[in-house]
Amino acid sequence: EPLGTGGGVRHSADLASGRLVVLNGDILTDLDLSAVLRFHEAKRAQATIVLTRVPDPTAYGLIERESSGRVRRFREKPSAEEVTTDTVNAGTYVLDRDLLEEIPRGAVYSIERQFFPGLIERGVPVFGYIWPGYWIDIGTPAKYLQAHRDLLSGSLKTTVAHSCKQVAEGVWVDGSATVSDECRYRPPLLIGVNARVEAGATIGPFTVLGP
Repeated sequence: EPLGTGGGVRHSADLASGRLVVLNGDILTDLDLSAVLRFHEAKRAQATIVLTRVPDPTAYGLIERESSGRVRRFREKPSAEEVTTDTVNAGTYVLDRDLLEEIPRGAVYSIERQFFPGLIERGVPVFGYIWPGYWIDIGTPAKYLQAHRDLLSGSLKTTVAHSCKQVAEGVWVDGSATVSDECRYRPPLLIGVNARVEAGATIGPFTVLGP
């Protein structure tokens, strides 16, 4: 049964001990997790929330920090009038395992609306780490498409596809694909598994061919 963002983490917590790293499954990022862990240790935090800057925070959890980086306030999906900063919850957390005991077992519970605000209210050391690199929430079709475009264009520096070889600038072709020498490329593009491209075809830009 769906238990919410906090209830789901609590349900899994008995499988782990010590320090936990929690990552939302609908984000794409090049976050340096080692840097986050160093920050967490240096601040002697019990909870660290990774933050990112966005032009419009109203669709996210807005987080205000003190100059030390300690979180002063957590406001989930604020109205335009409530926006006081551009730093929002980036969906990655470092948590001391013991904190999760405060979440009731088997209950629907929100980590954003209940867990973090409760910690801050009680004075638990919660800190915010701002990540300046690539980050996107791919929870909508438009953002999912944007993630593909960012991968192909190189905005996100990572391996586009492990099975594909880059045959030209911005052109990746799977080893199982059959591609005519008489087709035209307009990069960036990816020709995937078992795709067949015949003479006279023009492909791209921002095209991905599947099987």
